[in-house]
Amino acid sequence: MAKARSVYFCSACGFEAPRWLGRCPQCDAWNSFDERPFTVAPARGARAQTGRGHATAPVPLHQIDGERLVRRQVGMPEFDAVLGGGIVPGSLTLVGGP
Repeated sequence: MAKARSVYFCSACGFEAPRWLGRCPQCDAWNSFDERPFTVAPARGARAQTGRGHATAPVPLHQIDGERLVRRQVGMPEFDAVLGGGIVPGSLTLVGGP
């Protein structure tokens, strides 16, 4: 069974710390930390919607028509060529270098 987690709040200024501290680093109050149970706020946004709607099945890559995708050109011809004509909205491109 998982150990119950706690978070500590300064009663003087509300500073939050993962462990008990003798002195608050924000307001310099001594012995002002109160222990409270750690709670996770409900997710919001696109990830909160997971599980809602209809399920989709995986599609093999050879069945995807890449020519129909709308691409946004970056303005650097070499980079646009590497991306296949530009950036596809909603995609993720990781660029690295020395």
